[in-house]
Amino acid sequence: MSFAQAGRVTGLFLYPLKSGAGIARGSLDIIGEGVAGDRVFMAVDDRGTCITARDTPFLLNVEATPHLGGLHLRDRAGGTQLLVADTASGGALPAVIWGSDVLLDDCGDRAAEWLSSVIGRSCRLARWTARSLRDGRFASVFLPDTAPLLLANRASLREIEARAVEPFEIERFRPNILVEASEPFIEDRWARIRIGECIFDCVGPCDRCVMTTRDPAGGDGHPRHEPLRTLHSFRRGDDGNVYFGQFLVPRVLGRITAADEVEVLAWQEPRIAPPPRLYHRDSLRLALLEESRGAQRTDALTLVCAEVVEETADCRSFHFTAPDRPLPPYRAGQFMVFDIPHRSGALRRSYTISSSPHYPERISITVKRGSDGGASQWLHETMRPGMRLAARGPYGQFTIEDHPHPKLLMLSAGSGITPMMSMARWLLERGLPVDIVFLHSARDGGNVIFAEAIADLARRFPDRFTAVVTITGDGAAAPARRGRLGLALLQETVPDLAGRQVLACGPEPFIEHVRALLAQVPGFDFARFAAERFTAAPRAHVEAGTYEVTLAVSGKEVCGQGAPVLLEVMRQAGLAVASSCEMGLCGTCKCKVTRHEGIALAETAIDPEMSVLTAQERAEGWVLSCVTVAKGAMTVER
Repeated sequence: MSFAQAGRVTGLFLYPLKSGAGIARGSLDIIGEGVAGDRVFMAVDDRGTCITARDTPFLLNVEATPHLGGLHLRDRAGGTQLLVADTASGGALPAVIWGSDVLLDDCGDRAAEWLSSVIGRSCRLARWTARSLRDGRFASVFLPDTAPLLLANRASLREIEARAVEPFEIERFRPNILVEASEPFIEDRWARIRIGECIFDCVGPCDRCVMTTRDPAGGDGHPRHEPLRTLHSFRRGDDGNVYFGQFLVPRVLGRITAADEVEVLAWQEPRIAPPPRLYHRDSLRLALLEESRGAQRTDALTLVCAEVVEETADCRSFHFTAPDRPLPPYRAGQFMVFDIPHRSGALRRSYTISSSPHYPERISITVKRGSDGGASQWLHETMRPGMRLAARGPYGQFTIEDHPHPKLLMLSAGSGITPMMSMARWLLERGLPVDIVFLHSARDGGNVIFAEAIADLARRFPDRFTAVVTITGDGAAAPARRGRLGLALLQETVPDLAGRQVLACGPEPFIEHVRALLAQVPGFDFARFAAERFTAAPRAHVEAGTYEVTLAVSGKEVCGQGAPVLLEVMRQAGLAVASSCEMGLCGTCKCKVTRHEGIALAETAIDPEMSVLTAQERAEGWVLSCVTVAKGAMTVER
């Protein structure tokens, strides 16, 4: 590839219906407003406001295909179809797209009824007309949000996947042109490019929103808000938004094909600083990524107990198979939710998977018997080989894929050893390039869960696995150490601790003790610390109530019942509030609250530690309106 030839086209996509499913094409006709036939239909609500998959994800199931004499609509989920004729018209329809007034052509009652039933809300289907041409940020457009076209680089997507250690569909980013370039994010430096017959100006990176977290095959939200969460970690602009892909404005029109080369005619300084380190060639991350492909959770399945193994006097492992279907793939460290048929009624309990994904024929859980007569006691007293148990999953973010590092320190206490053993077994038996120091604390020598398995791993992988067991009570036998985990033992066993990823699991006092020890280690960065507790930290739940929100910028007062977020309240009051991610990540929607009865975050709020607000801003009353609940009397300033 020469200096000018920086890549090639590998995919072309058309989106006739705004927020609808994309259609792969072998070629695209480029006109002044972008791609011929792209985003020329739109769903609007009863007020004429644009409906998108941000808040109506079922739109992603609607496949709209141009057809001779009209538009063919198909619901990919339900299978129903409709042909909307070019002549079908319900008259002119005034509409609004992100604050811009346009005049569309209503596609008639039949199309409205069909689309309303598919997306689950009342709407009208409307088509573009010459009177709805509007000014985008960079050029005149039909119905796209910002610019005529969007280009994405497959190499850049691979960098996101390597950082998140999870595969993502390019359809999440909805590009018109997908290219394979020489390196990640080199498209940030392109100023003008030639593709086929056409020449394009690269006018800026595309700011990304919650749409990227929607499954393009059905609209479900990603449980970890990916890939937006990963983009937030290294692709943020000075404005707080996160960016991926390049907007294009056509300068020379014509046709492009999926076999065309990308020729760079002019270069520019990137608007987003390149990351200090790229991971798309990291061998460990790539191996983890390959293992995670296809690891999707299931809704429900029936498991059959194949074996029960006594680990200690009060701890047993239960090994399960699935008689009717393959076992679900899972990540080491995840858990499953079991329905326990207890005499007091069905109990739903979460148990960590203690087996290794390296052996997919079984799924195992290791359960310590409790004294409360609950689920654990039922399992110990009742569960036998051949019995069936309903389960859901897998779930969970405490996995090595979420915290990849070639040097690991695993710290556990009691039953907290279960995810650690799953991860250690899988990493070592999979042959991945890791160095693991494994420190486990138990009450006494008879309560060391997986004692034989620990010794076996140390014997089989002496260069990659170092294990130390500490006994806090009586009965410490060689090679276990007597006493509580302390700083001296950490510094002796792990002299390079400051450079390791630390994973910890156990009861809350143990986790806090570990945090206190790590705080004394010179140079340790808590960005490389992750913990899993026996019980999840309670999430704030805001009860519905009365709210009175005074909007200082407009003088309006909004009153109501419920627990809406401030962003929704301000929009209902007619304010054009800028927002992007709508998940508490980017900071675009921040506003200042000067009077309130207490700030409450929505249950959907992202981890507060990832907030873009500084401690000073929070102290001054700044909040992110997309995840702050309207509660009681509040005054909001912009």
